Amino acid sequence: MENKTKRLAGIDIGTNTILMVIGEKNKDEDLIFIRNEHSIARLGEDVDKTRVIKREAIDRAKKILIDYKKICDDCKVNKISAAGTSALRDAQNKNDVINELSSVLGSEIKVISGEEEARLSFLGTIEDDKPCTVVDIGGGSTEFIYGENRMVKIRHSLSIGAVRLTERYFKIQPALFNEIKDAENFIFENLNQIEKTNYNGELIGVAGTPTTLAAMAQELNKFEKDKVHNFVLDIDMVSDIFNKLKILSIEDIKKLKGIHPDRADIITAGTLILISVMKFFGIEKCRVSARGLRYGILIDSALDIKF
Repeated sequence: MENKTKRLAGIDIGTNTILMVIGEKNKDEDLIFIRNEHSIARLGEDVDKTRVIKREAIDRAKKILIDYKKICDDCKVNKISAAGTSALRDAQNKNDVINELSSVLGSEIKVISGEEEARLSFLGTIEDDKPCTVVDIGGGSTEFIYGENRMVKIRHSLSIGAVRLTERYFKIQPALFNEIKDAENFIFENLNQIEKTNYNGELIGVAGTPTTLAAMAQELNKFEKDKVHNFVLDIDMVSDIFNKLKILSIEDIKKLKGIHPDRADIITAGTLILISVMKFFGIEKCRVSARGLRYGILIDSALDIKF
């Protein structure tokens, strides 16, 4: 295999999830994706308030990365590239956490800026040269990227994320009307930092909120990538789901089809972010991508591989 192909892994260590994709690059420069892994660690639990990553969250992340390292070893991965995002950017103890997690993974974890996260999310999401705006709704931040011909033209990162908003405004669910209004105002205060006229083309939603909404809209009993990837959400559909979510307890949300139980507490906040983004840009439809940052990390890493 060493002479003909190289196997690579891209790992996205986010505020809520830790995601991995494994790909194989050959001498013809083809990159084929062969395995995907999805786990929820909630590394950013309470980081918005305390600016410290908790011991329990570190242990959850370590367990996942131990599993991922074994998968990489079993798949004979030649190179692991891992990136940390919002929670690791914000945490005061990030250096200790990075060192501990890197030692488990056997590879250095790099904390990337919001702007670099936006670039890699775009790289991992797009599949053609058409102008588009990618919105990556994470746990701690949301990235906005406009590009065309596979090139990023404008990118922006805002500190609005599903975990961050949940901890501020949706700690008790269903939330009060005033709490929902305060959350919406907070989102738009951040969105107003963006010059909306710079963002054009199709809107593509990436990460757990859009993919969960696509699964909910189709009432899927389990995640089916073929049905979620490229599913088109319209604003009425998203609004209907939000109106259902905002009056439910977390336990009731867990009973809905299409919801991962560990995402039930943050999906209401994530849905509000997506609705607000669509209203802000005046866009009626959002195409869902099941790809995103981990794919961008992998693709970027593959550029350095020489035979």
